[in-house]
Formats: sequence, structure tokens, C-alpha cells
Amino acid sequence: MENNFIAEVTALGPEHKKLAEKLIKKMADYSHWPDSKKHGDKLLPFTESKEMVFLMADISKEYKISDYPEFRENYYIGYCTFIHIFILYIINKRESYEEIISVLNFLADKAVETVFQEKKDNKWYMLKWIFDLYKAQKEPWLSDLVVKLDSVPDDKLWFNPINGDTAYEVSAYSEYTCGNIKIPSTYNGKPVKKIASYGFYNCKKLTGIEIPEGVEILDAHSFSGCKKLKNIILPGSLNEIGKFAFSSSGIQEITIPKNVEKMQEFVFTWTKITDIKLIGYSEKPPGWDKNWNRKTTLNFDNEIHNVIWGYKT
Repeated sequence: MENNFIAEVTALGPEHKKLAEKLIKKMADYSHWPDSKKHGDKLLPFTESKEMVFLMADISKEYKISDYPEFRENYYIGYCTFIHIFILYIINKRESYEEIISVLNFLADKAVETVFQEKKDNKWYMLKWIFDLYKAQKEPWLSDLVVKLDSVPDDKLWFNPINGDTAYEVSAYSEYTCGNIKIPSTYNGKPVKKIASYGFYNCKKLTGIEIPEGVEILDAHSFSGCKKLKNIILPGSLNEIGKFAFSSSGIQEITIPKNVEKMQEFVFTWTKITDIKLIGYSEKPPGWDKNWNRKTTLNFDNEIHNVIWGYKT
């Protein structure tokens, strides 16, 4: 039955019918909820948006949004309503947060329970919107909300099958992944073999990462832009490091194991690394790019990072 959502919401209160219809229309109009800068003229008025937050809370107490056929492809957008209300609060400063703070918390919990378990991009968009708002307005509760949405340890990593579904590559769930991360050696009973291309790109709050034995590849830009990542221990199983793997990161010291047969270009550009320690090599292996240890990508700059050949642990 195509209209069961409207019927059931109307049963909660006749005044909800128009909002429910408007919610479905909004979800049909946008592939994901509009942000304040790009679609500011299309945002709902403040009063309607506030009412919609309460509507979503009422619905979520009794039903699972994704069960309704009206939502089909993009049902998750309904949960973006609580992001929408934050945008309006911060832009317009109409009321204090206290009036609906418990409802917003409830919706955030529901989003964690449902939407984020089903599709990675949903969480990424929500976190991005919250961070953009937080950076612009420095609202403390926005920071607290990010911690809530990004607090589940399993959510910090994203696994994608590779090699004919016999192994996995791993990446950060979002660029807001922070703190210390421990990568498991297996996932769903299969080995983790690779750090994905752009896997932890621009994770500015990533401070440490434990890479297990069995990982063979750090793909291109895997840790590029990780400003707070100072040191990293690479596994002996590693045999390939991709281009720009640590570029513009905070890396200061690293030891390269002897099994690395392929090293692409500009791995450590724009870093302040002091020593690159190489185990088992007295000269550049044939599979390493000539620009692997360049300090910058500038054509006129031929400076290279200090290398300690034949390093012994």
C-alpha cells in the first residue's frame, strides 16, 4: 500500500499529515538533504523544520522508517532532519537548544542504530555537515554530536572485498576518524591485505595506527594529509608503498621493512620526516621510483629526505 506512511502518521495526529507529505516531497526533490550555503533558499521555514523534527521523533518511536515503500531509495534522508534543524538554529538563532535537545539526541541515537549500519555515505554526509557547521559557528553541542556519531569502534573502519572476494582492503569510515586505530588482521574470516587508495586521506585527527602482519600494500595517498600521525610501524609482510602515501602528513620517523619491492614516487613529499630507516637495503632497489624520497614535488627542488641504509633494529 503506497500511502501507509501517510495514514499511520496521520493517526498520530491530524496536524502531522501535511508535514508527512512535505517530508516525502522533500525526499523526492533531493538526492540528499541540502546544506545551508548551496541550497539556502530551499530550506524549510524554521517553524516547519522544528515541527518536522518532532514528527520524525514520533515516527521513530513506533516504526522503522525504511519499512515504508514511500521512502524506498532514499529513506535515510528523513534522519537528516536533525541536521537541518541545526542549520536553522545556528543561522537564525531563533531559540535555545534546550527546547528540543532531548528530541535531537533521540534522533541521533536512531540514526546510529539504523541508517549508519546500512550505508557508509549516509554517515559521511552527516558528519561532514556537522563539522562544517561546527567550524563556522563553534557550537559545543555539534562537537558532542560528532563524538556520538563516530564513537562506535567498528564504525571507524570500512572494509571492501578485493582479489576476487578472497581478501579485504581497509579505509577510514570517514575523514573525521580520529585517535588511535587498530586494524584487524582478518575481517569476516578473510585476510586484510591492503590499505586502500586514499584510505585514511586527510584524517587530520588520526594520531596512531597499528597495521597487522599480512597487509601487503599501502596504496596511493593512503595516509596523505594525516597531520597528527607522527610515527607508524610497518609490518614485515609489506611489499608495496604507493605514490604520495605519506605526503603532507605529520610523519617524523619511519622504518621500511626489507620485503618492500615496490616504492612509487613522492611517498614522503611535504613532510618533516627526519630519518627514513631501511632494513636490508644498501642501495635503491630496482622497483623503487627515483623520486620516492623527494622532499617536494617542485621541479626545481631536488632535495631528498635523509635515508639510513642497512638499518639494524
